[in-house]
Amino acid sequence: MKILKRFMCLMIILLVTFSNIYSEDEYDKELIKKSLNKVVIIKVKGETESLYVHKKAGFLRVKSERWEGSGVILSSDGIIVTNNHVVEGGDKITVLTYNKKKYTAKVLVLDPYTDLALIRIDADNLEYMEIGDINKLEEGDDCWAVGNTLGLGFNISKGMITSLNQNILHYLMIERFLRFNAKINHGNSGGALINKNGELIGIPTIKKSYDYKEQKMYDFNLAIPAYMIKALFRTYKRTKTFYRSWIGIAVMQNNQKNRDYLNFKGSDKGYLIEWVFPNTPAKQRGLKRNDVILEINDVKFQKLTAIQDYIYSLDPGTEINVKYLRNNKVNNVAIKTTRLIMPPERFPPDFCLFHFLGMDIDKSLRIISIRKGSKVEKMEIPKNKLKAVIPGQTFDKGYEIKVRDFNDLNSVIKRSHLEHQFSLVMVWGKGPKDSILFIVDDKLPFLL
Repeated sequence: MKILKRFMCLMIILLVTFSNIYSEDEYDKELIKKSLNKVVIIKVKGETESLYVHKKAGFLRVKSERWEGSGVILSSDGIIVTNNHVVEGGDKITVLTYNKKKYTAKVLVLDPYTDLALIRIDADNLEYMEIGDINKLEEGDDCWAVGNTLGLGFNISKGMITSLNQNILHYLMIERFLRFNAKINHGNSGGALINKNGELIGIPTIKKSYDYKEQKMYDFNLAIPAYMIKALFRTYKRTKTFYRSWIGIAVMQNNQKNRDYLNFKGSDKGYLIEWVFPNTPAKQRGLKRNDVILEINDVKFQKLTAIQDYIYSLDPGTEINVKYLRNNKVNNVAIKTTRLIMPPERFPPDFCLFHFLGMDIDKSLRIISIRKGSKVEKMEIPKNKLKAVIPGQTFDKGYEIKVRDFNDLNSVIKRSHLEHQFSLVMVWGKGPKDSILFIVDDKLPFLL
């Protein structure tokens, strides 16, 4: 009898313990449902066109005149955050709230580097969503995606955070994402990813799928993390504008692979300068390729993403102290940041060929070297002068454009960035081996 009583007491203790554990992980369904009042449907009229490479069909051209997405209300007076790609190119933007009210919206700021945008509707006393702290997030935490799924109206799907600070090949300059598995589809872009407290922790922006021998292996979803949303919103409220800063360099991790690529024989500390762009503060202050960035404002950054976030978030015109290494000698230079205006189509042609393909060219358009470990190192590339180029959108010989200088080459390369791929045909002569097609992943550089 005593044994039975002890067993019963033990079972009660276990039940209470597990009940407490469960209740700690439980969420308030009504709180989650209230998030619907803070999310909107965005309908856009305009004209947009995109090109991309299909494995079987070749180049596909997609035109749109109407499209939809989602948005999240950030303030009671009608400021809404969404994806840049949802509203960019729109001539008329209409916002529909959960209580079926319709508004015309205007764009406040666009941030194409993170695919974020702020728009505004003429409204007052709106319910708005608080921005959460992603530093408290852990893999395995519950999350909910809220938005206009497939353009069919408001929808909530439940999942979990599967990865934090995910850096994945993308066409954006800033590649920091949360990875999650709540179900999303077209139309969820710009909507909300929320935690169990109903706070905004991210903006769903892209769905990635991978195939292996034509069999789908896995897919996952990405969201722009909350700290980027908060930075955009705070800066806009303070300045009524939003610009990112840079000093004008592309940098690489200082590992053996990149040291070989740059033919660098020096220290393994800091971050390697891959390129210094013309007419930028870094160029004016004398920084060069193969200099090594050690510190910014006396801070050693442990991650390249952290140093980029720091410089990007400064106001244009902010002076920073850069400590760098050249020929094993430490130097310091004061550099003022300037406004970042550098989409891929504005990269100089010599940088594009160097970064994406691994070619060094001179002013006469002659290839003078092929970088070790580059995409095209093993290809038999003629070393004579480049004579013509065919833009990335077509392989048709009829589109061949003669190139005499950097300006000619630049006009063609601008049209060779297709979503996340860099594609062009280079022509050295009339022989069958004098035309080579290049298609490589358009892995964007880390700009500072």
